[in-house]
Amino acid sequence: MEWISADKWPDHCRTHLQSWTIRHCEIVTYRYTVIRPGYCPFCLWDEKIPKGHRMQYWIRTDVMRQHMEREHISCVQLPYN
Repeated sequence: MEWISADKWPDHCRTHLQSWTIRHCEIVTYRYTVIRPGYCPFCLWDEKIPKGHRMQYWIRTDVMRQHMEREHISCVQLPYN
């Protein structure tokens, strides 16, 4: 494992975003242990957001859901509105 300093974090995130092959953003747990953190699909693919923020992860589903509801769902324009 390699530690990434704060000034190198955006470049590190950029390499992950360029090679992103996993289509799943949900949190995966096994016996109360986080196997894979969750990512916000809205943030992940929004190129206007700094790379370090796009890779923000969550280990609790309720907190990730609150983020998505506050930051994204309320801003989505639905065709029937």
